[in-house]
Amino acid sequence: MTDHGVTTWGRDLAQARDRLECLESICHLLLLTGGLPPNTPDDAHDDTTDAER
Repeated sequence: MTDHGVTTWGRDLAQARDRLECLESICHLLLLTGGLPPNTPDDAHDDTTDAER
């Protein structure tokens, strides 16, 4: 880990390792849950009902 620039993620190797473990946990949760919900910014303010489409 130390030779691959990961210490830029923290003030020392221990903090960088903790942060990488958090990132790993988030990635694992995304895999278990099927990923992020779809991002639909165009539909965010759409008042059209399904019947009108």
